[in-house]
Amino acid sequence: MDYAAAVAVFFAPASGGVSEPAATPARRLRDALEPVAMHAVWSADVNAALAEHGHDFLTGYLTGRAAPLGEVPSSVVAAVFAVFEPNLVDALWTQGRTLLPLPELITVRDAATAASLRATLGGTDEAEIVAVAEILERAVAGADGTGRVL
Repeated sequence: MDYAAAVAVFFAPASGGVSEPAATPARRLRDALEPVAMHAVWSADVNAALAEHGHDFLTGYLTGRAAPLGEVPSSVVAAVFAVFEPNLVDALWTQGRTLLPLPELITVRDAATAASLRATLGGTDEAEIVAVAEILERAVAGADGTGRVL
C-alpha cells in the first residue's frame, strides 16, 4: 500500500452512525498532540524518504515504529501491535528489515521527520520550538510507560 492509498483509506469519512468523541480535556490534549506525535507516520515527506529505500506505507509504518525495539522476533512486534494480524506483522517486519538496517531506518526517519516538521512550522521561532519540546520531553519522562511500548 503506497502513501496516497493509505491516506485515502485512513482519512475517508466515517460511515453513518459514528459519533464524535466527547471534547474532554484528555481528548483535547490528544487532538492537540496527534499531529506532532504521528508526523513521522502521516508526513508525505517522511514517507517519500522511506520510499527511496523501498518502503511502502505499511512497511515504513510498522518497521519505523517498531525499529527502536531492535532486532526482536516478529512475535514481539505482533504483541506490541496487538490489533494487527500476526502473520501480517511477520511479513511486514521481515520485509522492512531487509530494505534498510534498523539503525539506518531510524536515522532516515528521524531526519525526514525533523525536516518536515521544520517546514510545517515555517517561521516559528526556534527558541519557542525548543521550549515546547523540553516541556513535552519532561512530560514523557514523567509518564508511566508500562504497557505502552510505542
